[in-house]
Amino acid sequence: MPKFISALVVLGLSLSLTGCFESKPKPPVVSISQGKILEKNTLVGLWHIDELPMDTPQNAYYLSRVETAGSDNHIYGKHIEFDKDGRFSSGYSAECGNDCFPHSEGLYRFVSDDEVILQTTKVEQRGYCGENGEFKKNGEWVLGKFKIEKDKEFVVLKKIL
Repeated sequence: MPKFISALVVLGLSLSLTGCFESKPKPPVVSISQGKILEKNTLVGLWHIDELPMDTPQNAYYLSRVETAGSDNHIYGKHIEFDKDGRFSSGYSAECGNDCFPHSEGLYRFVSDDEVILQTTKVEQRGYCGENGEFKKNGEWVLGKFKIEKDKEFVVLKKIL
């Protein structure tokens, strides 16, 4: 009988402790396949951007429309272009050639009119890049789902997932 009571105590303790070791719920998985292409959308076109979408997600991206009317069509600084087919290309350019030039390409899909998923498929860096050096990587890096918000100066892609 004492063995039976000991077994019940051990069983009771192990059952009560399993609640302590429950895993935390996993964050929702974001996939580019959850979205769709909208040919007419607010992102199509050329923009200045504060940070290039590389293989590490940012919490927000700030975009301002590039005005090319009457210019030589050469853009300096960080920029991104969204096409109507759900692809983007971003990069950095400078007047002089003595700099580090990151570049990325990827896909974007709309979950709704004001929510978009960004995924990079190619990231590279060339030029004079210091200790980071040059690199080129191909892959699939889902940067997250972003809410598209507009204010007087910027269109902000604010990360929600």
